[in-house]
Amino acid sequence: MNWQGETQSDEIEDRTGQSSSNSGIDLSSILNGLGDNTSSSVGGGSSMGGLPIPSGAFGGGIGGIVIMIILGLVLNGGLGGLFGGNSSSSTTIPTTQTQTTADENGTGDILSQIFGDQSDQLSSTSTDDSASNEKQLVAFTLNSLEKFWKQYFAENGISGYRDPALVLYSGSTMTPTGMASSDMGPFYSPSDEKIYLDPSFATELKQNYQAHGDFAMVYVIAHEFGHHIQNLLGTEAQMEKASQTMSQTQYNKLSVRLELQADYYAGMFAKWLGTQKNTANGQVILEKDDLKDALTVAGNIGDDVLMQKSAGYVNPDNFTHGTASQRQAWLEAGYDYGDLDHGDTFHASDLNNP
Repeated sequence: MNWQGETQSDEIEDRTGQSSSNSGIDLSSILNGLGDNTSSSVGGGSSMGGLPIPSGAFGGGIGGIVIMIILGLVLNGGLGGLFGGNSSSSTTIPTTQTQTTADENGTGDILSQIFGDQSDQLSSTSTDDSASNEKQLVAFTLNSLEKFWKQYFAENGISGYRDPALVLYSGSTMTPTGMASSDMGPFYSPSDEKIYLDPSFATELKQNYQAHGDFAMVYVIAHEFGHHIQNLLGTEAQMEKASQTMSQTQYNKLSVRLELQADYYAGMFAKWLGTQKNTANGQVILEKDDLKDALTVAGNIGDDVLMQKSAGYVNPDNFTHGTASQRQAWLEAGYDYGDLDHGDTFHASDLNNP
C-alpha cells in the first residue's frame, strides 16, 4: 500500500495510554449488552459488531467471548471444555494471551482474568514509533472510508449518511455497555456509532493471522465500518427485530449473512481505494496484490477454521460469521462488483458463490 502522507481523519478519540479501572464493572451490562453484531441472547439486547472468531451460543462478537469466558470460569472452573460441546464464533478476533485459572471460590479473579493486568498490558505495547505508524494508518483508513461512503451515498441517492467515530485505546476501555478489553479485538458499537480498536492489534494480525502488509489492518477497520453502514441502512435494526422470534440456531444463520455482508462492504471500499492515487507521488494507493493480505486474514478467521483449532471439530449450527471460504468469497465479490446491489447476502441462495 502507498498511503503515507495522505489525509487523516479527525473523527478519532485517542484513549491510548489512559488507565481504565476495572472496578465497579456491571457484569449484567456485559452479559446483556456486549455483543458483536448479534444480540448476546436471542430476544433482544444491544448489539455490537466486530470482526470474527468463535462465539456460538450467545451470538457473535465481544459479548459472546466475554460471556463464554465468564461462564467457563464460573461453571467449568476454567476454559477447558468450553469449546467441547458448543464451539462458538464471534465477530472479534481473539488475542493469544494465556488465561489464568479461576480460584476455588469461583468469581474472585474473573475480571482480572478477562481484562488482564493493566501494567502487564501497557508493558507489552509496541514501541512508540510502531504505535505512531499504526495510529496514522488507522487515521488514514478512517478518512478514506468516510470519503468513500459519503460519496457513494450521495451518488446513489441514499440519504442519512453520517460518519462514525473511532476510539483508539490500549488494554481496556469503557463502552456504553460496559468495559471492553483489547483481548476481544476490534468491534463496532451501534449505540454510540463508534468503532473501538487497540492499534496494537496490527501486530496481532501479523503474528497470529499471517498478515504481511498494511491492508490487513485496513480490511479489519473497513469491516467494522461496514457494520456502521448496516446500522445506517436499517439492517442492524431488522436483525434486532428478528431476534425476538428466532431460535439461537436460526439467528446464528442470519448473523452469518450480516457478517459476510460487512466483508462485502470492505471489498467495495477496497475496489474504490484501488482507484485513488497518492497525492504526493501519484502512485495508486492500493494495488490488487494488496488484497491478498486481507484474503489471507479472512481465510484464517472463518468459523470453521477457528472452531477446528479451538474445539477439534466443526459445528455449522454455531457459525456466526461464515466459513473461511465464504468470507474470502464475499470480500472478493465486493472488490469485483463495487456496489450495494450485489451485496445482498440475506437473499443469496448460495453463500459459497456470491
